[in-house]
Amino acid sequence: MSKTSPAKVGIIWYLFLGLVVVLGFLFHEAAHWLAGEALGNEMAMSIGRAWPIDGNYLLPIHAPIISSAGPIFTILVALFGMYVAIRYSALWGYALVFSSFMFRALAFLVSINNPNDEARISVYFGLPWFVLPAIVALGLLWITIKTSRSLQIGWRTNVLAYVVVSAVVTVLIMADGQLPGIG
Repeated sequence: MSKTSPAKVGIIWYLFLGLVVVLGFLFHEAAHWLAGEALGNEMAMSIGRAWPIDGNYLLPIHAPIISSAGPIFTILVALFGMYVAIRYSALWGYALVFSSFMFRALAFLVSINNPNDEARISVYFGLPWFVLPAIVALGLLWITIKTSRSLQIGWRTNVLAYVVVSAVVTVLIMADGQLPGIG
């Protein structure tokens, strides 16, 4: 079997990947929002974040629970995508896997200066900030590599997928006013 090249993947797959990124952002934040609401906190959300409306959670233990809801959702999406991609040789499943990995890898990098979901949970439990982000990112990297190899996706397809995800994530973050000096 030959490797899946960018030409074989096609522009439609890259457009689909862009849509997956947008929906992934929204559903990830919706998971935070839903967890907060389920715990009795009045929550608000935007494209790139969810927060308690009054600025504080009802109980301190709510913070790590709510912070974990988004990454748990993203990990489940990656596992579902891996199953679909490997079981049915479905490229759309790989879009779920790749975007999930990219979300958490980028969150790991952002956490260097601004602790994100897994970094906040690590600190909450007295661990160095990078422990949980590294575990999640490396786990999703393994899923991505395994799925990519199963579908025989080549490095060019992955590089173009990286460019697409990076571009869409940048636009979403800018649109949400999360970059310094914007919003």
